[in-house]
Amino acid sequence: MSGTVAGVLIFDFLSNILLLNDIDSNTQLVLKGLIIVIGG
Repeated sequence: MSGTVAGVLIFDFLSNILLLNDIDSNTQLVLKGLIIVIGG
């Protein structure tokens, strides 16, 4: 359970950083997908 909460917080943090740096939404999806594939 705590791993799930930590993962959600990390993804939320990542989303905010990418949004603040004005990264394209498609690029954000690719980066998040890569993180999931590497982590899985």
